[in-house]
Amino acid sequence: MYNRVNFIIWLIATFFIVFFSIAEEVKAEERLIKMVILSRHGFRPPVETHEFLEEWSEKQWPYWPVKDGYLTQRGSVLISILWEGLHEDPWMKELFPRNICPDPQSIYVRSDTMERTQATAIAILNGFASGCDFQYRVLDTTEGDPLFTPLETGCCSLDFTKVIQEFNQQYGGVQTLRKDLEEPLKIVADVLGYCPEATCKKYGLSSECSVLDIPDTIILNKHNGVHLTGGLGISALSAALFFLELGEWPKGNLSGINVSQDIVKKVFPLQTKIFNAIHRIPEMATVKASGILKTITDALTNSDTDSDVNKAKLVIFVGHDTNIANIAGILSVDWDIPGYPSGATPPGGMLVFTLWETPNGNIVKAHYICQSLETVTTPSIYPQKIYKQQLYSVSPTTSKKVNKEPFEYSEKQFKEWVYRLVKKDCIIKETRPLISKRTLY
Repeated sequence: MYNRVNFIIWLIATFFIVFFSIAEEVKAEERLIKMVILSRHGFRPPVETHEFLEEWSEKQWPYWPVKDGYLTQRGSVLISILWEGLHEDPWMKELFPRNICPDPQSIYVRSDTMERTQATAIAILNGFASGCDFQYRVLDTTEGDPLFTPLETGCCSLDFTKVIQEFNQQYGGVQTLRKDLEEPLKIVADVLGYCPEATCKKYGLSSECSVLDIPDTIILNKHNGVHLTGGLGISALSAALFFLELGEWPKGNLSGINVSQDIVKKVFPLQTKIFNAIHRIPEMATVKASGILKTITDALTNSDTDSDVNKAKLVIFVGHDTNIANIAGILSVDWDIPGYPSGATPPGGMLVFTLWETPNGNIVKAHYICQSLETVTTPSIYPQKIYKQQLYSVSPTTSKKVNKEPFEYSEKQFKEWVYRLVKKDCIIKETRPLISKRTLY
């Protein structure tokens, strides 16, 4: 029944897709050769436990229909609909001109080992190549994949002194961030209400305390990197969860924490600012993005050690919002999608690197693609809006927009630039095999 419902949804999606290319121009003499994509997984519940969340509000958080961190059914449908829509994009039509199952060697999909990324890989293939029985690759391990999680798997390390220096230089410290984000912080505190008395007591606060009363702390961990805790960090996490909840229950849920689209739009800048403040600072970005960025570059320029990657016209890596933010940080790029804060990374959103043949040699472009906020937070989903914007440069030390010059390099320039940027110690030479899968189990 579920597969039948999915099929009907995909069929309808073909007739209700609206593409928005922002400041996009493709010259007639340019021919698309290859596309490499880094996608975030779809909508999922918090990875934090219910017990952890209950520390920050007396109100009841919603209970999700799947395990913590797993892709939800609605999240899967949204991913499939997005990729059904992308199948109709002119670029995809150029790579795959016939509306039939492509050559299996022309599409290569690799996922991180987590359930939500593997389930997203399946949803991508169900949407883009329904009925074609394509498989995705995943590292043959019960642990994490260092390509996507180099710190968590112990394959690379941070210079914590450098991280703190860069954080303070770029953002002025946590107190400056608090001041800059005063309005959305107040909204989050109003939604959450008072903390439980035990939490207030734990921090030496009066019985009627809120998350904003909890002091901010930067936590350094060799396996997890840098985390902001206290009022600022908890509020940013809450803002992220508000969006995930609205995406899962666009008609509302029965919990005590029930938010509208208007509230999500007002607090989204808080989540994005804090998230990028951590994951885009140069040291964090360089350490965490080196492996995945070099892999993307090698795939795009047919320089990968895996011949299957080089043969494919479309290569898709399914990872996390942290991977996307890390790459944006190391490349010093950003994007502006209507309805979202600058540099937001909603579920299913993706960085898209393309290689074009021109009379003057091959060139590389990069874009950000995602569904609109309205698409993912309304019950009907249709008409689906898909935004595509070419990346632009920002200052690597202040995150301020330098110019609106589009991201475009010769193939040679791009490859040499990336090879200079990446940290060689963080490039993993994986010896464990990848396995091909069509289903999770």
